[in-house]
Amino acid sequence: MQPLSAELRLTVLKARGQGNITLMGLAPPRQQVSPPGLSDTLDRDGGLDHRPGVWLRERFENPSLAQSWSGGLNTLAIVADGAPPIDGKALRVTVPRGVHTGLQKQITLAALNGGKEPEEAYFRYHLWLDGSWDPYIDGGKMPGFAGTYGQAGWGGRAVDGNNGWSARGAFMRADPGDAGRGIGSYVYTAAPNERSGAIWGWNLGPTGWLPKGRWVAVEQHLRLNTPGRPDGVLRAWIDGQLAFEKRDIHWRDSATLKIETLWMNVYHGGSATPDRELVLYIDNLVIADRYIGPGRFPPWR
Repeated sequence: MQPLSAELRLTVLKARGQGNITLMGLAPPRQQVSPPGLSDTLDRDGGLDHRPGVWLRERFENPSLAQSWSGGLNTLAIVADGAPPIDGKALRVTVPRGVHTGLQKQITLAALNGGKEPEEAYFRYHLWLDGSWDPYIDGGKMPGFAGTYGQAGWGGRAVDGNNGWSARGAFMRADPGDAGRGIGSYVYTAAPNERSGAIWGWNLGPTGWLPKGRWVAVEQHLRLNTPGRPDGVLRAWIDGQLAFEKRDIHWRDSATLKIETLWMNVYHGGSATPDRELVLYIDNLVIADRYIGPGRFPPWR
């Protein structure tokens, strides 16, 4: 991250006697040390499939996978060009001009975890924002965990603590002068002001301000709260550095609500559609019951 500087200029418009001005410096956010990751000692995630706690590893090498994930959208392709490959091929996601959805796939966690829906989970993926990723009209949704059960937690369907919740990722609306692209979380929780959706920007460490044209590792951790207590957790890392942490979340009131799916979603809006084609790439998706880490993928890291 490039060092930042600022200049403060004060102009006196009207003076009434003498006064004092106190200037206080802003301390930069503390860089917190990430826990040991499942992928730390593995070159290109080799052998990660066999590590305890790993539920899914998807490298996007099979061309037919795009069709099974697309849901008829025809916005996905498994490609070896476009973005410089991080590890063989990658999933290219296109949000066409005038269209909301680029990716819509829900991965059921019970199917990966012996038929049981977990209450805590991690997932990591590598993300490349193409040079075309200029969402100037509106922000939108990105991958994240959810427990909507077809009832609530999306599209303005308010949650009440018993009918669902969600924690998709979010991309922010950009301005033409922006050097990076914002990322965060779009959540439906049982808290009164978040039942119909709220956006949480990632603002720790390197923040959720991502470059275009470079692979970054995005990892999220979600733990549901104890019913009756606001002790739920959501954390996010960018390239292994903590970018967001919240430990007082009221996800649910009912113990029947679990982590139902990993919602692989790339959606523009709100109600607005993009005024141009938007393209990103996803690779090396991993879902696990513990911290995964960005992995070792030379020469990009």
